[in-house]
Amino acid sequence: MDNILLSLEDTKIELSNLRFPWIPDFRIINMSVDLNMLCLDVSFKLGNLRVEGDYEANNLTLQKLLPISNNGKIE
Repeated sequence: MDNILLSLEDTKIELSNLRFPWIPDFRIINMSVDLNMLCLDVSFKLGNLRVEGDYEANNLTLQKLLPISNNGKIE
């Protein structure tokens, strides 16, 4: 997946190296066919979707006082 940049007031968070460690469990809940309109309607549930990656967070106000940032792994 592409990197994601979030801005929350004066805090910037970047999510990177995002990946799905396994394929989610797809379950079909409802399926119907409309032959007149040539449509197939499918409702399904993804189940639990797990994402892993890295993050880096910076607070702009705090950066003026101390040159620190926070980074690590997310799950």
